Amino acid sequence: MKVWKKEWKERLVKVVAQKRSPGTVLSAFNSNIDAVVYLKKKHVESLCSEINCNLNEDLKIKTIKEKEDFLYVLKTALKESGAVHITLENIRLLDWFDEIFPNHEERIGGQAGIIANQMAALGLESVVYTPLLSPKQANMFLSDVKFPRVTKGDIDFRSISESSRKKDNLKINWIFEYPGETKFNFNGELIETKKANRVIVATRPSGAKMEFGSEVAEYLPELGSRIDVTFMAGYHYCPKEEGKCQEFIEKSINQIKRLKKGNEDLKLHFEYVPMKSREIERSVLKQLSEGFHSFGINEVEIKRVLKAFGLKNKADIINGNESAYTLYEGMLALRNELDFSRMHLHNLGYYLLLLDKDYPVSPEKVRDAALFASQVNMLKAQKGGFISRKQIEKANCEDLSEKGYDQLVLFADNFNKIDKGNFLKTGILERRDHYVLVVPAHIEKNPVATVGMGDTVSSTSLSHES
Repeated sequence: MKVWKKEWKERLVKVVAQKRSPGTVLSAFNSNIDAVVYLKKKHVESLCSEINCNLNEDLKIKTIKEKEDFLYVLKTALKESGAVHITLENIRLLDWFDEIFPNHEERIGGQAGIIANQMAALGLESVVYTPLLSPKQANMFLSDVKFPRVTKGDIDFRSISESSRKKDNLKINWIFEYPGETKFNFNGELIETKKANRVIVATRPSGAKMEFGSEVAEYLPELGSRIDVTFMAGYHYCPKEEGKCQEFIEKSINQIKRLKKGNEDLKLHFEYVPMKSREIERSVLKQLSEGFHSFGINEVEIKRVLKAFGLKNKADIINGNESAYTLYEGMLALRNELDFSRMHLHNLGYYLLLLDKDYPVSPEKVRDAALFASQVNMLKAQKGGFISRKQIEKANCEDLSEKGYDQLVLFADNFNKIDKGNFLKTGILERRDHYVLVVPAHIEKNPVATVGMGDTVSSTSLSHES
């Protein structure tokens, strides 16, 4: 192994062993129950015995209304080996899912739900706010997770179990995890997956508003004063009607400002999820970026966002030749459109981060936190569930991926004036008004699950920077 690769391995071991002071993390708003299916060949055969599988039309399905829609989305996802997130419009199909996938697993889902549990497992004080908290939903959280409650004119953190409400609707999403390098038979048409990924079929029950309810909203400055980092997700539920959309954005920005009023050093992270309406995506991201410090996205999602901002050429370049460098160019182009001071792109085998020069944490600490997140994510891929500090301490630090190391080299080759030796050792490159970080990460060839990987990387990285 080359000397600079050994330095990365030694750095990883040191970072994982480092003791950290637990902070307080708030996760809001998107939380639900995930019904998880580990897709097998027999599932596809069963589906094809009931539904017409000869779906070769170039369909554009935006929501799932019929069984055929679901099968087409699944088939397309397997063929492209991409992650898909689509809304279930016909709620009656939930009963059909129960019938055809009787052995599914149920667990916490949604960005806020996943992050809240993972932060609690790592020993941080984890607080979650979600507009819907039925007893069944509350039972999906780890017992250490707290919920903000107003008592005697002050905000307090109470146990999640005693904060549930029987009258609240239940939000449930169906997750179809599929393996890589596997052939599925669609009535004679063989489709082989390139890599493991998932299809998310989401529901949107009434009451799932991505905002703080009136009772808590009155005490947002007090809430902000008690937390260090906030992860907020669910803005993809923004209504597409122009007037309602703008009202939603203005209310969100106002609540963010009031939250920061109690703590000017509060870090706020926006975890991207594709919006139902592409037409409003640009406006929503542009306006909300003014209130957030950090932004999380993956290699597939960034192409969609680039197109939303009229940067199709950048998306096409990535599509034709995806690499750390072409993704960096795409991130730079987005940086000119959005006001985030920290951008984190998570990809299989490596992470890319852009930091403004005045970002309050050093590039070295940000890089090391991303390495720690990679270790957590690798264990999550191997074991599933939520990774505790004890599990991290007991686990071996496996080698970072060769893909990540290769991307470091390829990235450096795109610059004429660069200390290549230093960059390969550190992964940090200083530019005129920003830093770019290329961080090699682990790859688990046979992951138990893929849902929540990006959320885990984003939240663990940011919450462990200082």
